[in-house]
Amino acid sequence: MRTRLERLFWRRPGLVVALQLTPALGWLAVFFLVPLVLIAVYSVGRRAEGGGVVFTFTLQHYVRVLSSSYYLGITWQSLVLSLKVTAVTLLLGYPVAYLLATTRSRWKPFLVFLLLVPWWTSILVKNFAWVGILLDNGLVNRVLLGAGLVDRPLKLLYTEFSVTVGLVHLLIPFMTLPLFATLEKLDPQLLEASGNLGAGPIASFREVTLPLSLPGIASGCILTFILAFGSFVTPALLGGSRNWMVAMVVQDQFLNAFNWPLGSAVAIVLLLVVLVLVLGFNRLVGLEKIWGEVR
Repeated sequence: MRTRLERLFWRRPGLVVALQLTPALGWLAVFFLVPLVLIAVYSVGRRAEGGGVVFTFTLQHYVRVLSSSYYLGITWQSLVLSLKVTAVTLLLGYPVAYLLATTRSRWKPFLVFLLLVPWWTSILVKNFAWVGILLDNGLVNRVLLGAGLVDRPLKLLYTEFSVTVGLVHLLIPFMTLPLFATLEKLDPQLLEASGNLGAGPIASFREVTLPLSLPGIASGCILTFILAFGSFVTPALLGGSRNWMVAMVVQDQFLNAFNWPLGSAVAIVLLLVVLVLVLGFNRLVGLEKIWGEVR
């Protein structure tokens, strides 16, 4: 005999789902939604003397951000750099994911394990490693000078190049793993059928593999772009003072200028830019493709 509680859950399966989702939704509400609401409230407030926020309603900070060539320039610089990082990670990550998904080697689990290893390393450790590699007397310049390819050290650190390299190294797993998960699910018989119909390897890849891997490409590009656009640690350590990104402006306004309303407005603009770009990506590609065959 079922208890009264069991009968209630049996008649209302939606209640079971709601109870299962309550911890996750509560976590998101406390640590994501509430801080986001506070940032939105701060952004329409006024800076108090000596820092802090006076809770009034004003849009002057949004007007300042959207009308300033300084803030617009940094936003554009962050956008272009994030697109470059996304493109490079896609070009580097797709062949790796394809080889891992199609290999029949007994070492495949170990190779996938190696793909996950970078996630276990601290972001600070990765960035400081690149500092040592790209310094004027670092590994790269020593090799170039020793080989006689240059007569003076190249300026590699604190440039857009160093930020791009650091972000690609940091974010390439976020591109490769969704691609690997999608490519591994592809039916090999589709490629065999394509070959039987006269298509060569390149045509089979173009007409079969590439279209069916769009869910992985879409999810990988979105993850990589969002993380690159909002990154702070890597640009701060590898970019120096001449290669700022939007997140660095937010940090500067909060911790150095103590202008929380302006920093909050920059953060909200950052969020809105990401939302607009994701919606535009949805129009071009269709985010429903991310789910692929899950449906």
